[in-house]
This record gives sequence, C-alpha cells and structure tokens, in this order.
Amino acid sequence: MDFKVDVLVVIGDDRLHSQLEKFSTTQARKPAVIKLSKSGGVITRSVVTRQASQSSRIREYFYGTSNELCPHSSVLDLTAIQVFNIGMPPQAPMSALPIGVRLPRDQLVATLVLPAQYPSLLHSVLAVVLTDSSKADDLLQANAAGFVLVTAVDMERQKITLLSPSPFALPSTRLLTGSVKWQDSI
Repeated sequence: MDFKVDVLVVIGDDRLHSQLEKFSTTQARKPAVIKLSKSGGVITRSVVTRQASQSSRIREYFYGTSNELCPHSSVLDLTAIQVFNIGMPPQAPMSALPIGVRLPRDQLVATLVLPAQYPSLLHSVLAVVLTDSSKADDLLQANAAGFVLVTAVDMERQKITLLSPSPFALPSTRLLTGSVKWQDSI
C-alpha cells in the first residue's frame, strides 16, 4: 500500500514547519506545508506529565480503570517466542561503496533478539503481532493482537515471564519490541 502525502499541517512549531518546507522542496511530489497557530488555552505538557499519563494508560490496559481486571502471568521457555526489533540496517561508510552507489535511507530491517539478550527486555512492553513473516514490512503492517509485559527473565532456567491481560495462550509467538518500558509501582 502506497501512502502519498499531499498536505502536511504543522500546529504551533515554526522550526518543524521550516524543516518540512525545506524537505518538501527536495521531493518529486511536493506536498503543501501549512502552518497553523495553537488554539488559545493549549498548554504543552511536561515530560513528567507525559510519562505519568503513559504509565497510567499502560496500567489501565493490564488492570482496568479501577483495578477490575486480573492480568495473567505466563512462564514460557526462551525458545517458545521470537522477539524482533525494527531499526535501520548497519550502514557501510560511503568510502567503502562503489562510485555512484547510494544506500536507501528509508530501509528498515527486522532484527531477531537473541535469547541471550532477553534480560535487556525486562519491563518492556511487547506487541503480539499476527504474522508468520520475519520481514520488517510484514511485521510493521501486521495486526497487533495485544500487548504483553516482560516481568522476569530467568537465564538459569531459560524462562521468561510475560504479563498478559488474558489467561489464554498467546495467539502468536512473534513479538515486536520498541522503546516502551513500564514497571508497576504498586
């Protein structure tokens, strides 16, 4: 599916507006960049406020708005799941490439997180993606069946503990990691 942008709207950020205008002039299809001012009464939330809000939404996902839900912990073998990270591929220096060859800038790759790296996933929120593919595009376009939280990693026993809103087995063993970490403060 192609996504063709023809209008970009920037609200209250002069720097972003000018950057997008410069970027749009280098593109074959030039999207219109429109700058709007913020409405009166709009305030910018602080980093602490945004973090508290994010933590509250994650807690509501697993426990409900008034703690009416009872999430379920599942202990799985490290080999029972596949965790992927989406990112930029390693880039060779331009001096190492043949003359005239350019690397694509928007190329993403899916990297399989090895079980030895699972301890770094502690307190990470992982998306359960419904796909059998390990390609970055397929993982990003796949439906997310839900989210799980890594609450423990036992390398000695080769086990990982996942907190899930449902007591049923995961609908997919492919998980996608990002940058969201959360630790319950109860």
